[in-house]
Amino acid sequence: QVQLVGKATAGSTIIITDVGGVQLGTVKADANGNWEFTPTSSLSDGAHTLRITGTDPSNNPLTPIDFDLVVDTVAPVAPAITDV
Repeated sequence: QVQLVGKATAGSTIIITDVGGVQLGTVKADANGNWEFTPTSSLSDGAHTLRITGTDPSNNPLTPIDFDLVVDTVAPVAPAITDV
């Protein structure tokens, strides 16, 4: 499961979308400006580009930030001893 964390102005509304424009969710920054978000459904394996946007408490837009991540839930093959 992916968990995103960040900092913004306290009370800001943070919007998380994929670059296709599908909104994954919103969260509020706490009194210290910290926020965290865990998608309600797991992201599929593979590369994803997510965009973090939002508004501060005065409704001014926050500077968008795009970032790439790769989800890999496939365990590596365990090594095997074939000759002793």
